[in-house]
Amino acid sequence: MRQTVVTFTNGDRIKPKIYKPIESNYFCFRRLNATHQIGCNSKEGGNVGVVHVVNDQTDIDHVLKTGQHYPYIPVITAKYFKLLTDPRICRDILNQFKSSPKRITGVLVIDEKRTSEVTGLSPDKTCPNDGFGLYADDTTYGHCGQQEWNSAGESTLKHNDGLMFNDWPFPIFMVRNATNIEEIKDCFKRYGGPEYPLCGIQLEAPMNAAKDSVACIRR
Repeated sequence: MRQTVVTFTNGDRIKPKIYKPIESNYFCFRRLNATHQIGCNSKEGGNVGVVHVVNDQTDIDHVLKTGQHYPYIPVITAKYFKLLTDPRICRDILNQFKSSPKRITGVLVIDEKRTSEVTGLSPDKTCPNDGFGLYADDTTYGHCGQQEWNSAGESTLKHNDGLMFNDWPFPIFMVRNATNIEEIKDCFKRYGGPEYPLCGIQLEAPMNAAKDSVACIRR
């Protein structure tokens, strides 16, 4: 005599219980020009790191040197990042992160008061399209020989001078949604201690490139 037992279960997904989606419409993306690949991208499945909110130099030292639970994804406020006053410091901080690819796997910028629009701020060079424009080979006008038309003038501190032409080894996102910002800060406050469990974040921006535009078209 055979007896069949049927058990009914109510399945539930685990992902919504441990992940919260973050809204971000502002991110660095992968680009190509005639000589290089520039910009940012993540791994195919996204870059995962421990969240650490940066408020001062001690926090930067933590993610770059002393922290034990790397890789980290530093969360930088627009105020501390000084996007409003001195983009050179912004570039210096990013270059510090860039020089530590084993410890830094992404960067998140939070703009709580939406104050990062600045008149005159440009991530391009002071001579855009230098080397590839109509006057690239002109001895008089080439390389903005007569005038750097994208110069910030007297507001030189508000010019990133080619920040967009770097090849960053990690994704960079900016979050402006107030609810998401509070969730990130609360997660770090609750799980940002030295011991597990820790607050983590996954940045997904997979983009593939083929060395430069010439190689990409050829392939």
